[in-house]
Amino acid sequence: MSSHLFVLILHPLYLLILLLLLGRLTECLSPLSRPSRFLVVGGNGRVGGSTAKHLHILSEAEGRPVELILGGRSETSFATSKARIIDQLKAQGKASLPAISFQAVNLDIKDPGVLTEAIKSCRADCVVHTAGPFQQRTRPILLEASISAGVPYVDVCDE
Repeated sequence: MSSHLFVLILHPLYLLILLLLLGRLTECLSPLSRPSRFLVVGGNGRVGGSTAKHLHILSEAEGRPVELILGGRSETSFATSKARIIDQLKAQGKASLPAISFQAVNLDIKDPGVLTEAIKSCRADCVVHTAGPFQQRTRPILLEASISAGVPYVDVCDE
């Protein structure tokens, strides 16, 4: 994996197409020894769930497995989101289904060090920010945490 970080602010589907075109999806994917881990912060929501689903679809097309970690505040919402993503993939006739796990991520925390540890503890290879509220944050705390953790960061919600 490359040692540089990148930041994008795009609609999730445009983002994923751009990542694929630029080769960034392949760059975020680790060697085949293990699936790459994408921490999708806000993954329990509509945008995050769609992003997670399309990351799996694109990784499947590349022949590179991913582990999707849905970051959010509620493990109850996670169970619903995971079931929705799996059901959508099954309805599309996808042969393989992604490994999906949950990581508690509270973006209201003022200390990026706490988020840095959350990123490190789940061993994320890439952080994808899809959580709201949109355009209302004064400090890009998740971006700061990703930089501190040395993990590539993609923003689809314009923090």
